[in-house]
Amino acid sequence: MNKTINKIKNFCNGPIASNVIAGLIVPFVFFLGKRLYSFIILLYAQYSLSSLVDFTTKTTNIDVSLLSFSLITLICVLFLILLLIYAFKTFYKTIKNVLNKKNKKQSSFPNLISSTANFSLRIAQSFPGTRGIRWVKNPILIRKHLKKFLEEPLTYSSGSGSSSPIWWFRGALNMPIDSFRVLSFNKYLIGLHEYKIKRIAVFHDGARDYSDFIYVEVSGEKPTNLYKKSKILFEEELKHYGYVVEEYGIFKYLKVFKKKLTRTEYDDGATQILGRIVNTSKSELRIRCLTDYNFIICAQGSPYNSRTFDRSSDKFLNDILKQKIKPEEFFDWLRKFPKKSY
Repeated sequence: MNKTINKIKNFCNGPIASNVIAGLIVPFVFFLGKRLYSFIILLYAQYSLSSLVDFTTKTTNIDVSLLSFSLITLICVLFLILLLIYAFKTFYKTIKNVLNKKNKKQSSFPNLISSTANFSLRIAQSFPGTRGIRWVKNPILIRKHLKKFLEEPLTYSSGSGSSSPIWWFRGALNMPIDSFRVLSFNKYLIGLHEYKIKRIAVFHDGARDYSDFIYVEVSGEKPTNLYKKSKILFEEELKHYGYVVEEYGIFKYLKVFKKKLTRTEYDDGATQILGRIVNTSKSELRIRCLTDYNFIICAQGSPYNSRTFDRSSDKFLNDILKQKIKPEEFFDWLRKFPKKSY
């Protein structure tokens, strides 16, 4: 029995079946919605707005109070809206997959010999005409430039393995950027990190590809309220690190619902939903900035991937957030880094 149910689920979740179902849902919802609307108009035509004062005392011909009938109607409308959301999300996912496949075939960024050459090409193609420092503060422009700069592929595969030429750095912390997604108007997911980007500064030399970088400044967000962190502990972390972050998981269920998980729930791979223990092995790990934050994006082979940067950049970046120095002082320091010798 379970095998049959799983086969039906897999079939319905397939690309062809899900689009057929979504295609049938749309006319069904509009047909049902039109019928429901006509019935409501006919039923309520005899009542004026002033009669809503004694809403619960008047009854319909089918012996159901107006309030009860209104609640049933509201539930029906919400159900129809959920069906529409499912249909449109299915269509959106299909179109997105088609466009992604097309973009992968027509990628503007080939796998070049060096990561610095790849990074410099992306800067030139995403921020054309830039020489020296260029600030971008308009959220619409930030979105446009970053979507182009972090266009797939971000990871390149070859016979000897795979490589990620683009990395982010802050002090001794660094990671390759292997994924990028727009979450909302000015919020992005870079790897595991959620960033509400306030402004970016791009440096492009034009001749010295190894010196190119992007400085990113992020606004702090409200906590998820999954954890009870005291104000004293918060201030201690801020004083020690210069910023505060929190880790949590996101689990999607029933197509349209999401639940935030604590880090321990994410690690355990399970949570409780409506009293039931649910497997959450397919949940996503997220890292959210609770205070302002900043970092740089550069090539893996850039001179900023060094011990000197690891030891000294934290102070520069924290001082920028505290407004003790201007970002340009940090940029001048970066431009003094010599090319790496291998």
